Parts: sequence; structure tokens; C-alpha cells
Amino acid sequence: MKLAVHIAAILATLERRMICTHLNSKPCILFSGTRTWQDLVFDDLDVRPQRWPTRTHHVRVHGGFASRTRRLETEASAFIEEHDSFVLGGHSLGGGCAILMASLLAERGKCVDAVYTFGVPQTGLESFETFYDQQGLWNKTVNFYTPHDPVVTRIPHVYRRIGTYTMLPYESDNEWDHHDMCTYALLLSQAFTPSTPS
Repeated sequence: MKLAVHIAAILATLERRMICTHLNSKPCILFSGTRTWQDLVFDDLDVRPQRWPTRTHHVRVHGGFASRTRRLETEASAFIEEHDSFVLGGHSLGGGCAILMASLLAERGKCVDAVYTFGVPQTGLESFETFYDQQGLWNKTVNFYTPHDPVVTRIPHVYRRIGTYTMLPYESDNEWDHHDMCTYALLLSQAFTPSTPS
């Protein structure tokens, strides 16, 4: 989980939609959450299902997440071409992109070592649940969430949760504190960084 701690720390300060980097010698692609009103309107709120990973598949996922992932895949194409295995991570909308990018990479014969998301919304229909599991990605995907993160627990729609879920205990009366990436980074650091004796 040390890698998840590093990813969370980077995502807490990430000001771009995506970054391609290396952590512990592993190629990583990391996706930020919703940052602008355009992200909200064109990516978060476009809930019409799209076929994934190609238009010939019968698997369907959140349309806005799919469109954003395809755009970012084009931006990352040189990095993807250069490497054979990846670790992916993302917060909120970016978590949905990380899951879909993992599926896209697996479909293209690349190895996905792990996917770490934080406060991820539900991403795909039942057909995608099955497809993602068949790709061998389900147990490689760890979705961290807090007890009252509204994006994880309160947004109702037809999509399903993808991968495994790990709750990080947290108390705050402000629900949006539960969704904040800085909160996730702090909680992960406390949970998985060994304390030094005083």
C-alpha cells in the first residue's frame, strides 16, 4: 500500500487532468478529479451509456467518463507505447478514468499491476462488471472511500461499483470534507505509514 500513499499525495496537489510518471520504477498514469465547470458538464453529467472499450463491444459504461478517458488516452499515447505494465490512480471523476484506462490497456495487451481510486463514482453497467472481472482487473482495483463521501454513497444512478472497496474511517460533519483528495491523502498516510517510536 506504500504506492497508494504516494499516489494519494500526488493527486492531492495535481493541477492537471492527468500525469504520466514513474513511482518506485513503475510507470503510473494518474487522473485528477473534477476541476472546472466543463469537467462537470461534459464528463460528470454526461451519464448516457457508451460502449466500451470499442463501439463493437456490447459492454456499456458511463458516457462522460468514457469520452474523457479516450481523450486522455490520446494525450498519453507515447507514454503508453513506451511501457508494457502500469499502475493507475485517480480521484472522483479521475478514478472512473483510471478504471476505464485499466480496461483499455488490458484490451490492448498491456499489463495492469494495480488501480487505486479515491472517492470514485459508480462507473459501468452490469455488462462492464463481468467484462472487467474477465480481464483480470477486479481484484487489482482498490477503491478507497470514507463513510460519508457523497460521490460514493449518495449519488444514485444505474451504474455499478467496480473492483474492491476499502473504507478509511473518518469523522466530519461536512460531507465534502469526506470527498476531498487532501482528506484521502492524510488518511492513507496515517493508515499505511508506520509510526516511529518517540
